Parts: sequence; C-alpha cells; structure tokens
Amino acid sequence: MPGTNERDLAFLLDVIDWDGTALSLKPDSEIRAQCKAHADAGLTWVMTGGLHFEEPATFDLVEGARHICRLLDEYGLRTASHHTIVPVFAAPGEDQSAVQDVMRRVVAVCAELGPRSLVFHPGRPAGRHESGAGINATYERIVAASSVDAVIDVARANVRVMGRAAVEHDMFIALENLGRFEPLADLDTLPRLVDAIDEPNVGYCIDSGHAHAFGTPVTEWLDVAGARLFETHFHDNHAGGKTAYPQEGLVESAPSVDEHLPPGFGTIDWRDVIQGLDRIAFAGPVGFELSGWPGMPLGEGLAHAVAWWRTLIRMGSPGQRLTKQ
Repeated sequence: MPGTNERDLAFLLDVIDWDGTALSLKPDSEIRAQCKAHADAGLTWVMTGGLHFEEPATFDLVEGARHICRLLDEYGLRTASHHTIVPVFAAPGEDQSAVQDVMRRVVAVCAELGPRSLVFHPGRPAGRHESGAGINATYERIVAASSVDAVIDVARANVRVMGRAAVEHDMFIALENLGRFEPLADLDTLPRLVDAIDEPNVGYCIDSGHAHAFGTPVTEWLDVAGARLFETHFHDNHAGGKTAYPQEGLVESAPSVDEHLPPGFGTIDWRDVIQGLDRIAFAGPVGFELSGWPGMPLGEGLAHAVAWWRTLIRMGSPGQRLTKQ
C-alpha cells in the first residue's frame, strides 16, 4: 500500500455539457486546456462524468467516450472514475429487464474511457426525474406500496448484473453515500445493499461532504467501506448534522450546505480522514470532487489544491488539528 504522501490524486475534468435539452461534448480545445492543467500539476489521474442514457445526446456515446479517452491519452492521463446516472430499480413486482439493459449499456459505454471505477447513486428509481425531490418522492411511493427490504432486494439483483458486466472490463462499481439526500445511501441502507450484492467488484464511493452534511464522521464511512472503498469524492463544507437538516426522512440537497469546498475550507477534521485512509490501507487514487481552487485559473488552482493536500497530510500527525476551534 502506498504511503500517505505517495497516493495518487485525481480531480474533476469536465468533458460533457448539458444545455437543458441534450448532452454534448465540450470542445476539444477546452478539454485539452483542462488536460494540460492537470498534467502540469503533476497529476496522472482524472475524474470524469456525464455519460449516461437519462438524457438525449448530440453525439454517439461510444464514439464520444473513445474520443475523450484519446484526448486524455495525449497528456498521459487516465480516468480514475466516471460518475454516471443509471436507474437502479423499478418497483418490486415489476419487470426489471429494462433497468438491467440500461445498466449493461452504461457499462459498455463507460468502459471505453477505461475507468477504474464507475460511480453512481444507489437509490435512483426508474423513470424521468426533474430533481432530487422527485427521486425521493418516487421512492417513497414505491416503499409505501412494498417495503424498504423489497426495494433493496430488487436493487441487489440489478446491481449484481451490472457488477458482473463491469468485471469483464476490469471495472469496479462504486455506490456513493448520500446520507438522506437520496434513497438507499445512508449508514443503514447502503451497507445492507452492498453486503446483499456480494460481488467483489461492487463497493463504495465515499463522499466526505455528504457524510459531514448529516453529522456523520467521514471516518465512520471509511471504516464501513474498508477494503471495498473503490473511490473517494473528497470536499469540505460547514454543515453540522441536525442544525443543517433537523427534519427526519429524505431531504433535497442544498448548495448552501453541500458546498464542495477544498479540504480545509470547511469544518471536516482532515487529520482523522487521512489517518482513516491509512487505517483501511486505501491505495488510491484519492479523488476530489472539485476542479481546483476558488478564484484561480484552473492550472494555478490545481497546483494549489495538490500542494494544500500534501500540507494537510504533513499537518495530520497526532497532536495537531486541521479544523478551526
């Protein structure tokens, strides 16, 4: 296992645009400029997202994925993970074949990028959803007519199909924790789902901001994931659990809470997180769900973000605190 300071890092590289009607590829010049910034910062891994079948696209997804991969190759970059959108279940008792077909198609498309991990939200019902609130409302209607256990059982069978398709491409499936922002993504339901799937390449993407938003220590999620931690979405915020979301049940994410700040700009204790990664022997890359640094051009921002993470690691020795007291 690489030492703490030796783990590779990966930051977001935007490759897809969405204009409200269709997906489109960003211009080559824009993708290349981002690639150069990442490479100049000494990075060899990137995080991408946006290839899926939930919305129409102005390009062929397979050819688009291949084209993105070629652009990354020009700069010696590899895809650590691709964040997709995929339906996970139809209502229990309904035919699941359409869900499973989309899952297989998503795997086939995203495999053209060669990612280590394919990340998605684990509780998305089949159908068109305009917002997180719509996802949550659909899930609650389905559960009212069946049960949480029944939904987990259907999701288990479907994701198992996806996992077995992904293993043919040497890909992990990383289900993202969302707390109560979306279904099947909190400390109660997500571990139940992953354990029920019981496939060696199906595990977790741990999002630090989602954990912190509900007052859950990031390290608690890291310990739950253990050897099945395949991806991280690290970022910071000022949330504090009950003070941010005092109501019970599912809630819609608010940008004022899920701020996506660089580590150290919020109130997460990154000393504990860094030591937690060591404790579970996470090999990396460590993924950051942000593009650089506030108020700076991308290249300069990435250089600052990388240097600051290395500084946090050095500050993370016992006896030092990384959060404001």
